[in-house]
Amino acid sequence: MNKYLYFAVSAPNSTEANEQVVMMRADRVSHFEMQTATRLDIHFTKEVGQVIEDADAGDNNRSIVALDITSGKHKEVLEAIAGAMNAASAIHKPMVVIADSENNEFVHIHITACVGIDVIDRP
Repeated sequence: MNKYLYFAVSAPNSTEANEQVVMMRADRVSHFEMQTATRLDIHFTKEVGQVIEDADAGDNNRSIVALDITSGKHKEVLEAIAGAMNAASAIHKPMVVIADSENNEFVHIHITACVGIDVIDRP
């Protein structure tokens, strides 16, 4: 059974241009990248339904979730996310809430918000 990671910036709202809620397969995580001392990006590999419009687009060809974290606590946050992704409870709990700003629920106390979800969809 696959494990899925849940992220929410806010309640779903059809008037917004960007996604507010997304659930991604854990095995699609490509890498984690610290953008600043307080911003962590989670990169996901291209899904089957996604296309690369421009081979030179760099990160524009992958889905990214941006998290705000407490300054200097990136190692603790990364360890908590990795632990949640690899926990043996996938059979009983296939969905792991990593960052739900809508309900103030986070996998670690030093994740303070999910601030952006950028999913590359098939045109």
